Amino acid sequence: ETQWFKLFADNLVSCVIAYLLLKFFIEVMRKKLLGDSELEKQNLEKNTQILSSLINLSTKTDSNHRNMESGLGKTADVLDKISNNQTKLCTLIESVDRRINGRGK
Repeated sequence: ETQWFKLFADNLVSCVIAYLLLKFFIEVMRKKLLGDSELEKQNLEKNTQILSSLINLSTKTDSNHRNMESGLGKTADVLDKISNNQTKLCTLIESVDRRINGRGK
């Protein structure tokens, strides 16, 4: 049983090494067949796609930021109106209270 495991492990290691070598040679041949200019072209296309994605993300972030600022401005306006209305309400209550107290005397 131990010999079987050792044989299996040796074969597995050999298969992994063979796979890595094959992968390496395929990559070398791909580079030779495509040439440096084609690889640079592929890299440039990938970089262009990445840049485009980043620009889109930046645009969406800026738009969200502007919307948030607009929303905060509207919220501040609403809070100001509420504050003014509360002040008017307090003044009205005080006025009514003075009238009630004036009649009671």
